[in-house]
Amino acid sequence: MKADKIYLGNVITMEEDFPVAEAVAVAEGEIVFVGSAADAEAYKDETTELIDYGNNTIYPGFIEAHCHPLVAGTRMMQVDLSKGECLQDYVDTLKKWVADHPGRANYQGAGWKIVDFRPHKSILDEICPDVPMILNSFDGHSVWLNSAALDKFGFDENKVKEFGTELIRVDENGDITGYVSEKPALDLISGMIKLLTPELVSESLLAWQDFAFSQGITACQDAGLTVGGIKVMAAMAEKKLLKIRTAVNLLVDEGKDTDMQAIVDNAYALSQEFDNEYSKVKGIKIFVDGVVEAHTAWLIDEYSDEPGYYGIKRFSDPDNIKNLVKAAAEKNLFIHTHCIGDAATKYVVDGIEAARSEDGRYDQRNEIAHLQIVRPEDIKRTGALNITAVVAPLWVPKTLAPNVDKIELESLGPDRWENEYPIKAFMDEGAMIAFHSDYPVSPAMSVPRSVYMAVTRSNPDIPGSEPRKASERISRMDALKAMTVNPAIQFGEFDNMGSLKVGKIANLVVYDCDFTKDELDTVAKAKLQATIVDGNVVYSA
Repeated sequence: MKADKIYLGNVITMEEDFPVAEAVAVAEGEIVFVGSAADAEAYKDETTELIDYGNNTIYPGFIEAHCHPLVAGTRMMQVDLSKGECLQDYVDTLKKWVADHPGRANYQGAGWKIVDFRPHKSILDEICPDVPMILNSFDGHSVWLNSAALDKFGFDENKVKEFGTELIRVDENGDITGYVSEKPALDLISGMIKLLTPELVSESLLAWQDFAFSQGITACQDAGLTVGGIKVMAAMAEKKLLKIRTAVNLLVDEGKDTDMQAIVDNAYALSQEFDNEYSKVKGIKIFVDGVVEAHTAWLIDEYSDEPGYYGIKRFSDPDNIKNLVKAAAEKNLFIHTHCIGDAATKYVVDGIEAARSEDGRYDQRNEIAHLQIVRPEDIKRTGALNITAVVAPLWVPKTLAPNVDKIELESLGPDRWENEYPIKAFMDEGAMIAFHSDYPVSPAMSVPRSVYMAVTRSNPDIPGSEPRKASERISRMDALKAMTVNPAIQFGEFDNMGSLKVGKIANLVVYDCDFTKDELDTVAKAKLQATIVDGNVVYSA
């Protein structure tokens, strides 16, 4: 078959029996040849386009294992607070945003973190007294509201009684402060997204896609989408407006002792109704706890700075996970769980183990994402239970976010803090790992920095910085597999993506660096040259 295009460069195939090459030939969006430049000539005629990337390196399209495309796109239309380092930065940014965007029905933003202040409605009231202001935290687990927003969305004494003061904070007088976390916060965020018109949802998803392509990402996993979002994404994918291949998880309304079979039946129906090449419902997403910095992660041992307090757990019935896993396996779906604390992870592993002991489905892959604090005995069980550990090398190094790091150290104590974010330990027990950035909950998405941080466990911005638990370092090839081969296997798509091989989709990414052998400092600063989807360049430096 003659090629439409032939791409030349230093090719890393991620195929064990043929790891390097010089050329990839593409026809009608599919790889028809991988091998030497000389042999590629056989696939060339007068219509073939030859694209020579010289000494640059060509990889399979990278896969992001846990992100939030719709949230990412909507945030691109909101005020961005992620670069702020103090309260005054946030105040200045918000004042300018309101002044530059008068007459809005509400003001939304994201990216704040607790630095030199505690969120309070009075700060926002001085900036915007009459119009609701809703600001999502950098980790996506809290919101900061002004008085108008508290009134509009019904945050009153009854809501405080329903959720408690651990989630809806009050001051010494019992007044709601405007600092809200976990379920009531996530309900509010979901409600705001549901108010978006289909046109705005489409605009948001296209903005996300452009950004992902600019980062070398050609496929991803949406870590929790509502039915409405799934429908819009599927419609866009059907029209081939969305070409970033997305494994979608149906978001479960956590905290309710819901019929697990009904949840699975709903997800399965969606997977059958909205199944196309670019958007496929693959699993079910549940939150099991929150985050350390908001004191909502669920821990086995008490918080170091709050004796007697262990955090927030979302599901009360220990059989929920077991029943969900069993029901999902029958429909060839997996569960994808958010677990930050060690109690949350133990709860999920216990549930998966109980399900497997009853149904014997050890071939079924389920996912646990984040895995910030994990007991060794639970790490040991992940391999035997065929759990995919969705880990975040971008979160590993110390000193990346000094204010958050300080809160985590105070909350966890030095031992738990030092042992955060294991990676190699999962591999040693036979578990498969996949990398994620959690963008835009985390403000960065970077393939080169993910490789660097997984291999060194240190901060590339501070030469010689102390690594976090150096024994958890992994090899460069294992890091690359965690962004190519492994997530493709997890999604059941390795026949289509994850490596460069004849018959697979022609998704390629070109960097000015060979991640397998260049100096690590060079790796961290690597620049993307091109992203190729279905054989066509969709991003070029």
